[in-house]
Amino acid sequence: MKDKIDVQLVLMCPTEIDPAWSKFLCEIRDNLSALGGVPWLAAHPVKNIQWILDQATRLGLGVDLHIDETLDSKAKTLQWLTDEVLQRSFPNPVVASHVVAIGNYDNAIQQRVARAVQDAGIHIVSLPQTNCYLQGRESPYLK
Repeated sequence: MKDKIDVQLVLMCPTEIDPAWSKFLCEIRDNLSALGGVPWLAAHPVKNIQWILDQATRLGLGVDLHIDETLDSKAKTLQWLTDEVLQRSFPNPVVASHVVAIGNYDNAIQQRVARAVQDAGIHIVSLPQTNCYLQGRESPYLK
């Protein structure tokens, strides 16, 4: 199937910054297509986003991050990622998956964030079937 499928390896970075990872990433860089992560679960999401973008810049990789995989309208990781990508003029591809929280923002904030995502060139991968399950995982019945 090698003439039909491209396999891309994305390494999930830790939510807590560990300096040993910088060296590790250098060692395996040639095997990677992008750096992944789940900054919305990090104790310090902005620092986690900054660190992942720093590493991706240094290694010439894109990023593929799980973002705001929650119904909590206070989750702002997509906004923070967008701000960082725009501030840095980050040159590599950026993918944000899930982005569920934006559905619970008020309309004005949704529109502002959507425009910023477009300006930053961030690709969104919505995962509706996955999120229907995941966002209902704490419910005692199907919603």
